[in-house]
Amino acid sequence: MNNTTIAGIAIVYLLVGLVGGFYLDTPDTEYVNKTEYIIEYVNNTVEVPVEVLIEDTLLDDSLNLFLEDYEDEDRFRCDGIEYDFEEVEVRKVYDDYSVNYDDEDTTIDFEVKLKYNDGNDKCYKTFDVNVFYEEDEDPSVSY
Repeated sequence: MNNTTIAGIAIVYLLVGLVGGFYLDTPDTEYVNKTEYIIEYVNNTVEVPVEVLIEDTLLDDSLNLFLEDYEDEDRFRCDGIEYDFEEVEVRKVYDDYSVNYDDEDTTIDFEVKLKYNDGNDKCYKTFDVNVFYEEDEDPSVSY
């Protein structure tokens, strides 16, 4: 056989292979898995109750008001010894405090123990504190 015949037969086989491969590659039935997702945005408000102890916040504020008012005094005496305000610290705030609400007024009564310490002497003093909050007024502190 000569080279031309061999080349012709090779070309025929290639054409038959391509045509057969084309028909075998494309199926008669085509299956399509199609899933549609619809995204819808909705504004929802979720209410989660959060318990805030207003009394504790008021107690902290009232304690700070008491300390500010107490600092305005010039002398800090305990058992006859005079201390500087830097030598005074809150030792304890007792748990049995009361908060009374009226229409526009709030009264907080609590007991606080202060420690006086100048490095040499220690002294403890307890105060009964009353803080009165009136609407649109500055709070008043008495002890």
